[in-house]
Amino acid sequence: MSDKRLTELETRLDFQDDVIEKLNTVLIAQQQQIEKLDAISKGLADRMHNLAEADNSESESEVPPHY
Repeated sequence: MSDKRLTELETRLDFQDDVIEKLNTVLIAQQQQIEKLDAISKGLADRMHNLAEADNSESESEVPPHY
């Protein structure tokens, strides 16, 4: 294998290593954001569930106006 070809392959390998490292960094950041959004979503769902339960219990204890 010629020196020129070897140098070209080493350059490509270095470039690919750099791209893989950048992609890995972005992937980690995206996963962290997904986990944060998932926690927010679950919290909101729990809150909505609690509000719906509170609303149901209030409406069951109220006497309709015609009584």
